[in-house]
Amino acid sequence: MNNKTVPEGWGEDTLSAFIDLANTNTLGAFVHYKDWFTLLQDIDSIFNKFSKHMLNVSVFYEPFLFVRAHSTYRAAIRLATSGQMPEAFSLLRGCLEYSLYGFYFNRFPSAIQTWIGRDESEAGKKKARNTLTFGKMLFELKESSEATGSAARQLYERTIDAGAHPNRKTITLSMKREETDELVSFDLAQLNNNPEMLLFGFKTCSQVGICALKIFKLVFPERFDLLGLSGLIEEVSGKKIGGIPL
Repeated sequence: MNNKTVPEGWGEDTLSAFIDLANTNTLGAFVHYKDWFTLLQDIDSIFNKFSKHMLNVSVFYEPFLFVRAHSTYRAAIRLATSGQMPEAFSLLRGCLEYSLYGFYFNRFPSAIQTWIGRDESEAGKKKARNTLTFGKMLFELKESSEATGSAARQLYERTIDAGAHPNRKTITLSMKREETDELVSFDLAQLNNNPEMLLFGFKTCSQVGICALKIFKLVFPERFDLLGLSGLIEEVSGKKIGGIPL
């Protein structure tokens, strides 16, 4: 099967038709929002370059959390470019959380045992829930880097507001209202092609990707410097797309 053929029956049901339209939207984003897509590619390439040079690291769990953060970042971009904005923000939240866990475990290796013990008993689950809190991890991150910690908190709260947790904005931001003499109707789109929403999503994807990289730079500072990734992160951080600063 090549790029010009699809399986028999594809697009003839509501689910595969939806996925097909979502994929078409992503191709449209690649063409019509080329500058933003290129920026997302640049950020992804930094993740990818580090992934290829994780041999002989002195820690065990942090590299796997890096891979999960990268994978979640990519999944968020797939949804954002397709127009599934609230769903993309849920994944962006996950990207930040994987990054923070990697940072926290690097600073407090004993917390890994609490994390592992979460599935062993109800007491272990309660201890993990009370110990491994986002607030505590953010506090420690800000202690290590005020700028990165502040950015992580702001982005985390933004993802919550925009879709990572059920709230009014996750409905109203994607809602269209139409009124006639006979009725008032509301349409809640699952695929949003509103330019303002798309740009908001692309910008947040970019910022979360950069923030996640900066968090892991605190975990692997020497390797990031050796690979030249620290400079690349600062380079993409300083970019403006269509006059919009990151």
